[in-house]
Amino acid sequence: MIYLDEILVLNFTADYLLLLTTARALGEPLRRKHFAFASVLGSAYAAAAAMPVLGWFSAWWMKLISSLVMVRLAFGRSERILRQWLLFLLVSSGFAGVEMALFGFTAVRFPLLLFAGTFLTCYLLLGVSFRGSGRAAVRGLLLPVTVEQGGKQV
Repeated sequence: MIYLDEILVLNFTADYLLLLTTARALGEPLRRKHFAFASVLGSAYAAAAAMPVLGWFSAWWMKLISSLVMVRLAFGRSERILRQWLLFLLVSSGFAGVEMALFGFTAVRFPLLLFAGTFLTCYLLLGVSFRGSGRAAVRGLLLPVTVEQGGKQV
């Protein structure tokens, strides 16, 4: 059995760190209040999806809609919304993979501090890996590349 307060706290923590990681990787400004608001919405969605009466909230298309709304709230109006959303989904999948690798597919309950510690460790590792790459793209320091093969150009 899992309690509602655990769902809210775990999901708020995870959503906030996922949004923060996405912003850092993209070189976006860190709008922490917006990230917190979007994380509250994400944790409320997770709590609703866990309720049997609202089981349709856990459908794949509802998860996509929820994540898109969270990204929109976190980053505001942007012509880069698709890029932000796709990277958020990629980062979320990566963190989920690490959690599964560490805790497996068991129903064993793990403490909030262990969960948060794992997320923070991954966040720090990603921060070191992507340090400055997002800012470089935003400032235009990266060069455009065109690849051509067999008459097709990308």
